[in-house]
Amino acid sequence: MIAEAQVPEDLQIARTGNFRVLLVLAAMLFLLPMRSGAESARISGSFPEGGGSFGLAGFAFDGFEATWSATIQRGGETPRVLSPADGIVMPGPVKTHRFPDEKVDLLFQLESRSDAPAVMLRAGIRNNGTAPVKLLSITPIAAEWKWPEKPDAWILTGFHPQTPVLQRLSDLREPARIHEYGGCYQGGGKGFLFGPIGEPVAYLTGRFERRGEERIHFECAADMGGARVDPGETRWGQQVILLMEPPRQALPRWADWIGKSHHARVGRPPLTGWGSWYSFGENVTGKDVLRQVEVVRGKPDHLRPDVILIDRGHEVPGRFPEGLPFYAKAIAATGARPGLRLELNGKKDPGALIHKSVGEGFSYLKLGDMQPHHPSRNTKLTGFEMMRELYAEARRAAGPSTYLLNSPLHLDRASVGFVDASRTGSTATRKNAVPVMVEVLRSYHLNGRWFAIDNDHFYLGTDIANVSEIVGGWPVVRTWMSMAGMSCGAAFTSDPLDLESVKPFWRNLEVMTPPAREKTEVLGLGTGAHWLRLVGQVRREWGDATVALMWNSLDKERPIKLDFGSSGMDPKRRHAVWSFWDNRYLGLAQEFWNTPPLAPSASQHLRFTPIPDAPVPVLIGSNLHIYCGAAEIKAIRSSRTSMAIELTDAGARAGDLFVYSRYMPLLDATSGLVVTAIDQAGENVWRIRMRDRESGAPQRIDLSILLPVTRRWWFWSMIAVMVASTVIAVWRYVAWLRLERSHALAVERTRIARDLHDDLGANLAEIAMISDIAQERLPEDDPSRDSLNEIFSRAESNARRLGEIVWAINPANDTLERFAGFLCKFTQDYLALARVGCRLEVPEELPPLALNSIQRHNLFLTAKEAVHNAVRHGKPTEITLRLDLRGDQVILAIGDNGCGFDPSGQAAAVRGIRNMRERMEKIGGTFTCRSAPGQGTTVTFTAPLKS
Repeated sequence: MIAEAQVPEDLQIARTGNFRVLLVLAAMLFLLPMRSGAESARISGSFPEGGGSFGLAGFAFDGFEATWSATIQRGGETPRVLSPADGIVMPGPVKTHRFPDEKVDLLFQLESRSDAPAVMLRAGIRNNGTAPVKLLSITPIAAEWKWPEKPDAWILTGFHPQTPVLQRLSDLREPARIHEYGGCYQGGGKGFLFGPIGEPVAYLTGRFERRGEERIHFECAADMGGARVDPGETRWGQQVILLMEPPRQALPRWADWIGKSHHARVGRPPLTGWGSWYSFGENVTGKDVLRQVEVVRGKPDHLRPDVILIDRGHEVPGRFPEGLPFYAKAIAATGARPGLRLELNGKKDPGALIHKSVGEGFSYLKLGDMQPHHPSRNTKLTGFEMMRELYAEARRAAGPSTYLLNSPLHLDRASVGFVDASRTGSTATRKNAVPVMVEVLRSYHLNGRWFAIDNDHFYLGTDIANVSEIVGGWPVVRTWMSMAGMSCGAAFTSDPLDLESVKPFWRNLEVMTPPAREKTEVLGLGTGAHWLRLVGQVRREWGDATVALMWNSLDKERPIKLDFGSSGMDPKRRHAVWSFWDNRYLGLAQEFWNTPPLAPSASQHLRFTPIPDAPVPVLIGSNLHIYCGAAEIKAIRSSRTSMAIELTDAGARAGDLFVYSRYMPLLDATSGLVVTAIDQAGENVWRIRMRDRESGAPQRIDLSILLPVTRRWWFWSMIAVMVASTVIAVWRYVAWLRLERSHALAVERTRIARDLHDDLGANLAEIAMISDIAQERLPEDDPSRDSLNEIFSRAESNARRLGEIVWAINPANDTLERFAGFLCKFTQDYLALARVGCRLEVPEELPPLALNSIQRHNLFLTAKEAVHNAVRHGKPTEITLRLDLRGDQVILAIGDNGCGFDPSGQAAAVRGIRNMRERMEKIGGTFTCRSAPGQGTTVTFTAPLKS
């Protein structure tokens, strides 16, 4: 920007053609749809040799025109603006525009980044004359574009606290100046962030201004402060970046780049402590400090400040009669760093004062506002470079181990690389904490990237005797504490620890110790007019959580809604909601959370924990530390039946943990602390109350989960035993019944067989004997002899058949061995009567295998029919009976050397084969027949056996 204070109204503009150079940012513009809302920016188009314009694809505006320039002054002449001629600039190499009259070259370079949607611009000059020139300012980009159709949707934001610009484009009446870095964004995230990048050279100022009704003007200028450029010397201004992605991505990315290029000191953590200023101010005495020291020494477990800070000790030496080294030693005895605030503005030798303070024993120095102390400065340096020299001098004087907190009126990029922490907001007195709240939110993204940030002191209570009360009471106190704690930066209080009215609130200091290491995001920063939601993601091996602060920045009561999807949570998961300040479980939520109506500056400080699908216990809340588990929990191991929680030293010495578990947890063991109770705090939620956490000792809680009997292994083992016992008992009973039935059936079968044999068999024998006797008494020629002979034959045949039936039903024959013996005897007898040779192939010993009566009967009848058919139809001279065992089957084969037949050609043979096959199928067996004319016949039966 060309600052009006630096350039007179009669400013002359040097040019070698048109002043304006077309910067084709929107003519070739297209938006690439991206889920994050980010735009893809890249240099594009054709680039002929020479000239000074370039194109971008993926920018945010239409009709974009721009130029760059430098403002110089020779001696007492009127400042002159150097601007390039028309043409097109190629990206990469430096482009040179010569100004012969001024004997100066204007330099320009345009670059893009491959790792982000961004372009970088820088401009400079080369002095070709014989006399020095003063470089007043360099403007690497001064652009205009078409006024947007919906200006209400576009917001200008100054992210630096020095210029807290926050206004809609529609409200742009006067030029809006933004120090160092800012953004112009539409609510959905379309727009750009501008700021310094690369080598630290100068402070930047951005300016937005409406031009007429159709155009908006933006320029970003480096304040070179009249730095001298000697003959033949080249001097570049501060490089500028246009980063075209939503501020949620752009701010942390840009902060990382600055931290690297400025060599930020980020290896040292933010500190907590006590400072004297807001309680005692300039009237602090050695006695006041010693009272705080005594309180800390008396309560080493509860009060563990990293720093005890004396404000302005050197300005009031009479109030510290023993000398500052005495008090530094007393502070160090508590384990805290001795701290001292130094007012360095205007000091001729600030390094000497810093060195002296370190020698007095102070290892924490709070640097007040610093400015160059005399005008005889190095005229070749910009104001920014002079400030960096001051901070470099401070670091050299303090040494590498002294902790430096920079506390100017406003954040200073020049301190990056030299200080360990820096103030990011205005003075937050007890009466004006509310206005500072919005201011400090702008700098959360710098924590751990530039240095540890310091939001200024927080307060333990509301009404403190001899001090003052907090305007807004507890809602403001708690909201301000939450903001300080969730920034994860330095956390100091000034409330006198020795006052009785303060002692009940010591715990508010405990829960801030030490700051957590998370990165808290301010939702809506840069894209909205109100920044109501602060969200930090806690990612741990033992579980994830989201810690969020929703606060009401308006002057009227209203609820605040938190959308899970836009906050980095899974909207499809159920989340347990737990409130830090209420110390209670609020319920389950999915997709979003709505607070109750909040009073102005009031808030809800919540933890959201996804509930796992598996029935294992999970930690959902902790009031030991303000980041709700991120600092004080070291590890958690959970299973369905147990939970072990290991704690660090962080946070309060007494408090509660909240566990979500479907079943009640029971205390098994503790170490390093005392658990006083475990009680129910909601459906499936349990509060573990603890106290006496031991600093420096391992702290652990072991829990077992009281599963219902239906969820315990021994219950189901018992059920399994009972079921098995019942099954065995039923099986044994059924087996007994079967045995009894089998025994009864065997008895009945034995009785039937005996009755048939003894009664019917005897009668048939008697009939045969009577007919035989009667036949002998008759004469040879008596016709009755034929009838008697027929009776005798029928009786004898029926007696044989009856014997077979008796054999079949007699249970004593239910074995393979009995069957084989009976079949062999029958075959031998039958073939002997038929005068056919008999060949038996049966194992000498047969195993004790069962063959029930149905099997024996069907096997026997089938074999009998096979032997009968062979004798009757085959006319063999020999029949072979073979019995084999194969696995659990008996194989019976009957073969003859008779005439054979065609099994498919004779109806009688087919009927016989069908009958024998049906008998075998009844008992689960098989039947095969192999025969051919002239080749004999072999039939084979198989039947299953059981032991």
